[in-house]
Amino acid sequence: MRLSQPSLELLIDVPRFETLTDPPGLEFELLVQEDRLDEAEALAKDRLRRDEWNEGYLCRVHCERGRTDEGTRCFRQLLGTGLRANRWGRAAARCAWDGHDLDEARHAAYSAHDPRVMAALDTLNGYSGEGDEGLPGMLAAARSQHDVLEELQLQLLLGSAEMRAWSTLGHAPAVKAKLDRGRRRLQSLVAEASKRGFLLLARKAALELKRNSIPPATRTH
Repeated sequence: MRLSQPSLELLIDVPRFETLTDPPGLEFELLVQEDRLDEAEALAKDRLRRDEWNEGYLCRVHCERGRTDEGTRCFRQLLGTGLRANRWGRAAARCAWDGHDLDEARHAAYSAHDPRVMAALDTLNGYSGEGDEGLPGMLAAARSQHDVLEELQLQLLLGSAEMRAWSTLGHAPAVKAKLDRGRRRLQSLVAEASKRGFLLLARKAALELKRNSIPPATRTH
């Protein structure tokens, strides 16, 4: 399958993929980031039939479609009790986070040693981390490395954690300020990700904004 525009243009913004030696894997990632999930799923099934890939790619598609419960079950079956400190263990952690399953996200993130989701959970619990450990430090590193995709993904994690804090930390003014900050972050992300062609991230950010909106009875004026 030949990649069509604007897929190849995304390579400008994903320097970490420059050394990827698996062209179909790169193609899959670009299709996913463009939210072309039907095409990504077809590619994954084709490679699976050839015994070139494993089920992890299809688990990932379930998650990105928003079927996070199904994706989590898929990853559990794939990973079993084996090693989780790999790409699929990290994908499982992010899938659970996207599905707002915090217990599963915590278990998966610590099992996979995923610093991003662990930092998001810390932010959700009122701890922002210090230096490079927290999401702000990771964001600064991504910017310095000109890794736009990593930066946008971290913005999504941080913005969603800031907004979800309203449910976990109470409705104090400081938490309301964090929620407002998260809302602005996600609104900016929708615009920036859409402009750059990362339509999956734009959709996810819009969904977080809708899902974490404050009920009218609790709004402050």
